[in-house]
Amino acid sequence: MGGEVSAPAFIVPAETVERLTARELEAALDRLPKDQREALLLCDLWGFRYAEIAEIVDSPIGTVRSRIARARARLSALLAKPAGRESKDLRP
Repeated sequence: MGGEVSAPAFIVPAETVERLTARELEAALDRLPKDQREALLLCDLWGFRYAEIAEIVDSPIGTVRSRIARARARLSALLAKPAGRESKDLRP
């Protein structure tokens, strides 16, 4: 396929980001499955490309893309909920 797109699709409202503390972000990241958290951090925090992440975690690039997309969606849902109001379907 063509070029590789790795820019995150931000779907957390700005007002949520403004009230977010480091502790809340860390707690939400801790609720992600380990493989999703690892791929997300390698991409969005450390800036690795999908192909590089695939090598690092020894997984196919499609798996890496899926993990990152799922992690972003789950993290967005976790951060959009008021503290203590997560629904059961968001729990690992």
